[in-house]
Amino acid sequence: MFLVGLLAVGVVIMVFSVDAGLVLDARSRAQAAADAAALGAAPLTFAEFGSALSPMAEAARLAEANGAELLICICKRDKSWKPRIVEVTVALARPIPGFGEAVIKASARAQFSPVEALGK
Repeated sequence: MFLVGLLAVGVVIMVFSVDAGLVLDARSRAQAAADAAALGAAPLTFAEFGSALSPMAEAARLAEANGAELLICICKRDKSWKPRIVEVTVALARPIPGFGEAVIKASARAQFSPVEALGK
């Protein structure tokens, strides 16, 4: 009986360890998606670059390419030469065995300076 109990405890510890690993992996992937979205959108906030994509569309595209969904993008276009900061939040859904689906959110910020980018 003692061995059965010990085996059960071992299985529970193993399941929680695997689930914790899956959550940590999802967190890492969500953060990578948020970073990519912010970095991709930042240069497009400078209207003079003339990209066909809006900063928000680029952020959404990069978040999706990394398996996440864009929730928030503070990334409006600006014609000024002043530095600006882009802020994004993404969500990444991952199934966690025994617990259902976990939705992990991550945020990132990126600063863009048109003057520095153009070397002026």
